[in-house]
Amino acid sequence: MRYEIYLLVGIVSVMGALATTEAGAIDGPPGQVFAHWSFDEKDQDGDIIRDLGPHGFHGTIKSQNDTSLEPVEGVRGQALRFPDNHQSWIELTEGFQLEPPFTITAWVKIVSRRSTMEILGQKAHSWDEGMRFVFSLRRMFFEYSDGDEDIQVRNDVHQTSGDQWAFVAVVHDGQDVALYVDAEQIQKERAAPAVPTSRRALIGNYVVQKETYGFVGTMDELIIMDEALSSEQLVELGLWVLADGS
Repeated sequence: MRYEIYLLVGIVSVMGALATTEAGAIDGPPGQVFAHWSFDEKDQDGDIIRDLGPHGFHGTIKSQNDTSLEPVEGVRGQALRFPDNHQSWIELTEGFQLEPPFTITAWVKIVSRRSTMEILGQKAHSWDEGMRFVFSLRRMFFEYSDGDEDIQVRNDVHQTSGDQWAFVAVVHDGQDVALYVDAEQIQKERAAPAVPTSRRALIGNYVVQKETYGFVGTMDELIIMDEALSSEQLVELGLWVLADGS
């Protein structure tokens, strides 16, 4: 099913003049893709989730209990639903060091009141390296360490309605870290020097206790870009995903 631009118009307030643009007119993403997990059926082989980016950071679905991830309809093609009480995640087969500038985006549909849910992370609270990107109905933050303490760029204002798609992003340009919901900036702070890591990242769950901060809801089109996108470029990326995304 092809989604037209009008799907985005209802949730992205900055769409403006782009509202009448045909989805098929978007030729490519606004910049270099670092990693892209579409979660589409054609990009999944059993428990293997393929990365469509240039580096091959493929993932494997894993679980500590009998509940696992479920394929459902996404914003375009197939998405993955992380059910309540699951202890499942996608573990990347290779580690990567994420250094600015970069942008992380995902489409998410939240169904839980849990306050902290992992989208992408390679960091635990006590680790002085790596990062984690968290979003829920009650909280959004990007966490990293300067080697001495954890730093959170955070917004606790209500972000979106339950059971509704949201397009979320964290953008790091080397000087500032900004959070976006539906391509609108909601928080921006000066960045501190960060300690990167080459640890393997997890999608949809915390790197330590799997019953603590697991994502509950549906996730689609998780993308890391090799540059810091503007609000307008985030709109372009969203349109590219809906048009094709591959």
